[in-house]
Amino acid sequence: MFLFYGIWWILQLSRVYYHTRWKHIDFRSSLIYPCSKQGCKQSVQSWIQLILILIAISVIVTGTRHLDSQGKTNMQMMRTCIILSAFGVSCLVNITAQFFANSVPPGLDYCFFLFAFVVEGILFGHYVFNETESLSSAAENLVTYCAVITVIVTVLELHYQSHVIFPFLRAYVTFIQGTWLCHMAHIFCSPSHWETNTDNVEVVSIYFVVHSMTDFIAVCVIWLIVYRLALHDRCGCLPVNLDKSNEVFLENRVHFDYHILDRLGSDAD
Repeated sequence: MFLFYGIWWILQLSRVYYHTRWKHIDFRSSLIYPCSKQGCKQSVQSWIQLILILIAISVIVTGTRHLDSQGKTNMQMMRTCIILSAFGVSCLVNITAQFFANSVPPGLDYCFFLFAFVVEGILFGHYVFNETESLSSAAENLVTYCAVITVIVTVLELHYQSHVIFPFLRAYVTFIQGTWLCHMAHIFCSPSHWETNTDNVEVVSIYFVVHSMTDFIAVCVIWLIVYRLALHDRCGCLPVNLDKSNEVFLENRVHFDYHILDRLGSDAD
């Protein structure tokens, strides 16, 4: 789910950024981006996220029945379901805000989005491990750091919605979290289970740093690909051509104060 969040936001954020630059209009960040020109398809992002969340919860509930009844396993499954449910509520709020825009207070989607990441940070950060589970503790603490950073960046984005850097950081950190959770699943669920020792605990943090650098390179590559597609007018989600026109929209760049102009004219007379 987090991997989908990150990739979708990076793709849509880059094409919206280039679109606003070409039109010479102010950038405005958002949690929801349309996938095409038609307004009726603007909620497809939230629907896909909601479907993925329901599938994940169904897989967890079904898989728990085939496992041995252990308190530790049940608590982990319950924690994961609560986190997914929090993000599912956020998706429902996004869908409601799109269909009933006049009835939903502005910024409510951001509030529930922040709430979902706060829930994730609390459940991952306050999970009790014993000494034999220090490897899991180190790996999940890194997830907590990602959730905390996402909350901080999103709060700044909500305050400075005309800056592209904050939604970019939100997408980047979420992308890191998605790839890291996939790697954690490989570490703890693969047949070659890692032994809990000091060396492996240190290797976990090294792997996370490598994830961060690799994901940053991937984000830059995605950004460059979208830019090249936009230049050649081949980006299906971008309804503008950034290269074939030299037209400048002065009405979006210059704001005249006609009262001052009238006063200057009267003073000159």
